[in-house]
Amino acid sequence: MFRSIEHAKSQVKDKLKEVEKQLGQSKVYSSGEVAKAREAIKVSDFEKCDFDALTFGSLKDTKRRLQDTLRAHLMIATKKYLMVPQGSSELVKPSGFSMDDRVFLFIPGSILTNKLPKQSNMAYYDIDSTVEKNTPK
Repeated sequence: MFRSIEHAKSQVKDKLKEVEKQLGQSKVYSSGEVAKAREAIKVSDFEKCDFDALTFGSLKDTKRRLQDTLRAHLMIATKKYLMVPQGSSELVKPSGFSMDDRVFLFIPGSILTNKLPKQSNMAYYDIDSTVEKNTPK
């Protein structure tokens, strides 16, 4: 588990540097070339697919998602439960983290706790169950 949000974001920065390094070593493809490669994969026309363009597009997407994570308001689920206002958005794992990392996008009005109150107008996530359910075996 991460010690702090800064510690968690430093891992994302390291991953971003690696992606940027791979992009720097790659031939640059236009968005049209990437779209054409993605379309070929969709229709299973592997002979017409430029896999290098597909890889380049994937790296660009990964870079954008990691940059989004660095700008996001994150939280580390250090307690058993996360209480959230009724109707809140889903618990979302940002790019650059696995469910086991227990790092999620911050939900405004949320509360981390080890014990649920007897009555509450808030919904809750059992963090252990959520992580277990969403971690590949």
